[in-house]
Amino acid sequence: MLPGLLKPSGFAQKSSEMCISGYRWGYGSPRWCSRARSRLPRSSPTPICSRSTRFGLRLRLLGFYAWWCQSAAVPGDALAPTHPAGLGYSLLYLGIAPNSVRSKRNLRSRLRQHTGANLGGSTFRLSLAALLSEREGWTPIWTDRPCLEQSDLDALLAWQRTNLRARWCKVAEPWRPGLESEVIRLMTPPLNRDHNEAHPFYGTIGDARSALREAARSRPARR
Repeated sequence: MLPGLLKPSGFAQKSSEMCISGYRWGYGSPRWCSRARSRLPRSSPTPICSRSTRFGLRLRLLGFYAWWCQSAAVPGDALAPTHPAGLGYSLLYLGIAPNSVRSKRNLRSRLRQHTGANLGGSTFRLSLAALLSEREGWTPIWTDRPCLEQSDLDALLAWQRTNLRARWCKVAEPWRPGLESEVIRLMTPPLNRDHNEAHPFYGTIGDARSALREAARSRPARR
């Protein structure tokens, strides 16, 4: 069902590109709308945007996205695979947009959700908060789901802006059965739990999320 791999590891480098499950993930930084455009080298992953910045029109695409973290800042000692181009980044999380033929999500809206939503709206941000809250002094609270106060959300965004980069790959129908699970199996992102039960960090991230939820339940949000 999936195109063949160029190497058994799932990674292959060719002309500054990475081929995973037959799909090319370019290393160049696609343009995104901002008052101050990125000046990163073409080999760098694309920086995330601030809450007031919109990802470019180019990202009204369907496909996969991946969040990479500076290797020295990977939270929770997660066993994160390093970037094959040797850029000093390690993979944290992988996702698709949209996840069904009926969804109107695209890569831009999904990446914006991962940089602007509270914890209940982004499993990725929930995982980051679960691993970082104790160290950073953030206090989870509870509405109908775990959340962070605005000041702590701002601190989380600042951490993301400092340490994370995003890459994406255009795929016409990313929701096709078996495709996401196969790419997760090949790339082994530690903060994914779906389709990732064999990962050594699977239990750790699950326990961390549960602990954050329990801590949040003890602090109901003020109405």
